[in-house]
Amino acid sequence: MESKEKKQRLEFLLSRNEVLREKLFFDAPKDIDKFKKDNEIEYKEYYSNVEEIRKLKLELMTPEEKLEYYRQKELAKEKYKNS
Repeated sequence: MESKEKKQRLEFLLSRNEVLREKLFFDAPKDIDKFKKDNEIEYKEYYSNVEEIRKLKLELMTPEEKLEYYRQKELAKEKYKNS
């Protein structure tokens, strides 16, 4: 997939997940178990999109951005260990 296509896919997934997030996490009805079962496909799509978004963001980062991303990740891991 080309960089332009990756950016378009990323924008689509971010937009789609915003719609799904509103439906699945902010408008929860009283019978949450039934709601989750009735919307199982959307939940799966949401979490699948989250993983693809993460991958696309990493692929589209510059080498400097990747270095900073992994540095921050390591710092967070150390902070968690020390707490």
